[in-house]
Amino acid sequence: GPLLNDQGQVIGVNSQIQTKGGGFDGIAFAVPSSRVKAVSKDLIADGEVQYAWLGVAGGEITPALVKAQDLPVDTGVLLGEVTKGSPAYEAGLRGGREVSSQGNDGAAVEGGDIILKFDGEELTSMRQRADIVDSKETGDKVKVEYLRGGDRRTATVTLGERSMEVTADT
Repeated sequence: GPLLNDQGQVIGVNSQIQTKGGGFDGIAFAVPSSRVKAVSKDLIADGEVQYAWLGVAGGEITPALVKAQDLPVDTGVLLGEVTKGSPAYEAGLRGGREVSSQGNDGAAVEGGDIILKFDGEELTSMRQRADIVDSKETGDKVKVEYLRGGDRRTATVTLGERSMEVTADT
């Protein structure tokens, strides 16, 4: 059913609930109404929904990461993985390699491209990048500014279609 705000406006559609007792207590999840509008528009017009796909996984640049890897920037997104055959891969973007760390932090990624700007926006998080991809359509071209080994580069990525089999981030 609908998710309402305190003024009675529909702001989403409830889709799932995680509960211990099987009732209506616990954590609920909803699809934002803006997403519902976009999806329903596509379904009515085309009978299907296509989602844009970039094919990368990674994380934001943090002060600890800057210090640990002596990075030349304070913000951006470090690519840990670029899915082979993905739009990002075809545009020449590259992920890093996993290295063991000394301590309790587990493994870390080093050496991957650092995305500085995506579609003209300075990036500060993977969520921000995913939101930009989600706002695009399959076939849209996106300009990506990134660092590789200290060299500033630019690539144009033609976004692909995300399928249900894809496991990497958008």
